[in-house]
Amino acid sequence: MNDLYNLFRTLQGKENLKFHRLLVARFNLIPELNRLIGHEMELAQKGKVGRIILKMNALQDPTMINRLYEASQAGVEIDLIVRGICCLIPGQTYSHNIRVTRIVDTFLEHARIWYFGNGGNPKLFLGSPDWMRRNLYRPHRGHHPHTGPGCKAGIDRYAFYPTLR
Repeated sequence: MNDLYNLFRTLQGKENLKFHRLLVARFNLIPELNRLIGHEMELAQKGKVGRIILKMNALQDPTMINRLYEASQAGVEIDLIVRGICCLIPGQTYSHNIRVTRIVDTFLEHARIWYFGNGGNPKLFLGSPDWMRRNLYRPHRGHHPHTGPGCKAGIDRYAFYPTLR
């Protein structure tokens, strides 16, 4: 609740506050994404499973694409489920651990879900920003963590499974 209170205070221009669970653009979103990706890279380099699944409408931020390339080179298995534009190039020597699945359907895909394997204790985030400059670096777009086992099972079943089977 404190994070939501802080977000609304920030929206009112009161002050720039810290967020502890929410990932909010312009505040902690990019550093936390870099930390989460870095952790998966460390796991893979130690011979453990590094795993990232990202579901979004667009992937075009060059900085985050480069981080995914670095993670791929470190041995992290990455699945991207993208409805719209995807500027990442899979299947290259620097992206051999990245698989891109394109969603083309009658319905607009609104789910933006980020999954980080975290050594068997997955971290799951739901929210609004795609990985585009205007969403990652401008204020007040965010993702929030989901930690409950029932929530994780539901997201796996309805958001990832139909696409990644």
